[in-house]
Amino acid sequence: MNTETLHFKFLKVFCCVLLLQLGWSHALGAVTEANQTRQIQGVITDSQGETLPGVNVIVKGTSIGAISDLDGKFTLQVPSPKSVLVISYVGYETYEVIVGNKTSFNIVLEDQMNALDEVVVVAYGSQKKQTVTGAVSMMKSSELVAAPVANVTNALVGKLPGVITQQPGGRPGEDAATILIRGKSTFNDASPLIIIDGVEQESFSQLDANEIESLSVLKDASSTAVYGIRGANGVILITTKRGKEGKPKISVTANWGLQRPTQIPEFLGSYEHLLLRKKAWENDGKDPLQQDNGLLTDESLEGFRLGQDPYRYPDVNWYDEMVNKSGSLQQQYNINISGGTKVVRYFISLGYLNQGGMFKYGDLQKDYNPEVYYRRFNFRSNIDLNINKYQTVSANISGRSGEMNGFSGASGSFFQGLIAKEPWRHPIYNPDGTIAGVEGSGNPLSTIAYSGYENSKTNYYDLVGTLHNDLSFITEGLSFDMSISFNNNFGSTKVYTDGIDTYYYEPNSGRYDQLGEDSPFRFKEDKKTNPMRRTNLQLKIGYARRFGKHNINSILVYNQQKTTSGNSIPSALMGYAARVEYGFAEKYLGEVSLGYNGSENFAKGHRFGFFPSGSLGYVISEEPFMAKVKNVIPFLKVRGSIGLVGNDKSKARFLYMGEYAAQGIYAGGGTPSFGFGTTNPSTNGGIYEKRNENKLLTWETALKGNICLEARLFSNDLLTFKNIVKISFFKDVPLHKSSVCRALT
Repeated sequence: MNTETLHFKFLKVFCCVLLLQLGWSHALGAVTEANQTRQIQGVITDSQGETLPGVNVIVKGTSIGAISDLDGKFTLQVPSPKSVLVISYVGYETYEVIVGNKTSFNIVLEDQMNALDEVVVVAYGSQKKQTVTGAVSMMKSSELVAAPVANVTNALVGKLPGVITQQPGGRPGEDAATILIRGKSTFNDASPLIIIDGVEQESFSQLDANEIESLSVLKDASSTAVYGIRGANGVILITTKRGKEGKPKISVTANWGLQRPTQIPEFLGSYEHLLLRKKAWENDGKDPLQQDNGLLTDESLEGFRLGQDPYRYPDVNWYDEMVNKSGSLQQQYNINISGGTKVVRYFISLGYLNQGGMFKYGDLQKDYNPEVYYRRFNFRSNIDLNINKYQTVSANISGRSGEMNGFSGASGSFFQGLIAKEPWRHPIYNPDGTIAGVEGSGNPLSTIAYSGYENSKTNYYDLVGTLHNDLSFITEGLSFDMSISFNNNFGSTKVYTDGIDTYYYEPNSGRYDQLGEDSPFRFKEDKKTNPMRRTNLQLKIGYARRFGKHNINSILVYNQQKTTSGNSIPSALMGYAARVEYGFAEKYLGEVSLGYNGSENFAKGHRFGFFPSGSLGYVISEEPFMAKVKNVIPFLKVRGSIGLVGNDKSKARFLYMGEYAAQGIYAGGGTPSFGFGTTNPSTNGGIYEKRNENKLLTWETALKGNICLEARLFSNDLLTFKNIVKISFFKDVPLHKSSVCRALT
C-alpha cells in the first residue's frame, strides 16, 4: 500500500468523524433551544401613548408571529433568548428588539413620514394629506424635473387627475399647454387662477422646474371658494424652494435632448394626388381635361407617374424638404445652492434654456439669422432671516429674460401652409438654380431663408416680501403675516424684412417669368409690448392648535391687488377670505371656507360677492374594526364638499357701462351714414349707441359638489408603485341663468 492511499483513507476517516461531531452538536443545540422556548407578552403604543391594534409581531427569520388586539396587546411563543422581534405597522417605523430574558414588553412605535403625512399646499396655507377634505392633487419637484420639457406646463400632461392639458403649438417659446381643470366651468375665460408663492401671476409656463418645490391643483369649491370671483375654474398653487439650516448644498443639472415631431403625416405623391383631383372633377360633373390648364390629361398624368422630369412634372414632399425630422437640439442647465444657519437660510438658482427649431435652409442666409430658436435665463433668490425669536422676514427675488427668434410667420400658419401645399405645384429650384414658384403659391424656402426675421425679447421681474410674526406669547398657535409683492414685465419685438427674386419656369418654351422681386434687407418696426405692473398686499391671521385629539386650524385673510397694463385704466381687486378646519383624532374632519371678493369690473353696489363652501371627511381606516384588514387597506377615507364659486373675467372691461361710437361714412357716401334734410339732403357721420348700459351686470357663478372615496391599498412594503385608488364624483351646476336674470331685472 503506497503512501498516497494511506493519506486518502486517513482523510476519509477524519471527514466522517467531523460530520458526526457537527451533527451531534446541532442535535444538542436543538434540544437546548427547545428547552428554552417560552411565552412572552407585550403592549404596543404610539408616541402619544395610544394603543395600536393590528400590529404585526414576528420572530425574525421564522414564520412565528402574532397580531396585537384592540388594546394593543400581544402574546407570543419565542424559541430562544437570542430571538429578535420585528414589529411593523403601516404608518410607523419598523422596530426590532432582542428578547433576552424578558417576558414582558412595552413597545412604542414612532410615526413614519409616509405619503399620508405629506404636507399638501392649499389656499393660504397647508394641510396634512390625511386630513384634506377638498379635491387637491399635488406634484413634487422630483416629478416635474423628471420630465425634460422646455415648458413646465407640459410636465403636467397625464400626471394629475382632472387636469386637462393641450399643447396648441410647438414653436420654441410658444409651446405652453392650455390647462383646464375638470373642463370648462364658465362661458368666458376658463383658465385656472395661477398663484406663485401666494401671489397671482398670469402664467407659470416659463418657470424653471428646478425652482419649484411643489405644485398643487385645487379642483372643488371647498378648496377654491376662498378665492371667490376667481375660483370657478380651479386654482394652481406653486411653491418655490427655500433654504434649510445646514451646510451649503450645490446642485448642478445639465440636460441635452432632441425634439422631434411625434406624428409625421404621410403625404400623397403628385401622381396619386392628381388622380384624386381628376376624380373630384368628375364627381362634380365637369370634364377634367378642361380643368387645371391641361394638368389632368393622360400624357400629363403619365409624366407624373414616371417622375423623370422634376421640372415639368415636379413631385415635392414639402414637409420632408423643409422640416428636419431627425430633431432639433434642446439644452437646459441649472445650478442652485441652498443652506443656512439658525439665523438666515437661502436658496439661489440660475437656469438657462436653449431650444432650437426644426426647419431646414436657415443657414442659407449669411446676412442675418432667420433660424427659429428660444433662449431663456432664469434667476431666483429666496432668503429667510430670523429677526428675533418671534419674527421672520422672507424675501423672494426672481426674474427671467427670454429671446424668441425666427423668420416671419414661423408659427402655426406656416406649418398649416406647408402641410396643405400640393406636391405638383412647382419644384424647389428651377434648372438655372433660381428659387421656383408659381402665381398665387409661394415657395416655403424663400419664406424661411429670405423673408427677414422677427426677434422678441421679454423680461419678467418679481419681488415678494413677507413678515411672519409668531404671536405664541399671546396664545399658542397664533400668528400674523404681512406680504407685499411687486411684479413687472415688459418687452419688444423687432421686425426686419427682406425679399428675393423667385421665378416661374415654363418648361415648353424655357421662359422664366419673375414673380417675387428682390428687396433689400431693412428694419421695419420695433413693436413694444404693453408693460404690466402689479402690486399686491396680503394680511393673514392664523390660529392652529391641538387640544388632545381635537385639532383646529383657522385663517382670516385680507388682500388687495392693483394691475396696470400700458396706459390703460388700472384694474383692482379686493377681498376677504376665511377658513376653519376641525379634526378629531384625525378621523372625523370638517372644514368651512368663506370668500368675500370685489371687482372693479362691475358697477358700484354690485361689485362684491359672497362665496361659501363646506366639506366633511371620515377616515374609516382609523376605526378599530378596520384593524384586521390594515395590511390590505391601510388607508380609507370618504369625503365630500359643496360650495359656490365665481368668475369675473369677461371679454371686455366695464361691460355694465353704456358705450357710444362715432358713425363714419363709407367711401362714396351711403350707409352707415345719417341723412339730413329733404329738398337738399346731405349725408354726414354721427354718434350712435353701441352698447346699452346695464349696471346690474354681475359675475358668473357655479355651484360645485364633490364626493370622493380615497383608498390606499396594501402595504408600501409589498408594492413599490404608488398604489392609490380614488373614485370621485363631481358636478358643476352653472348658475349663469340666475346671474343674467339678476342683470336684466
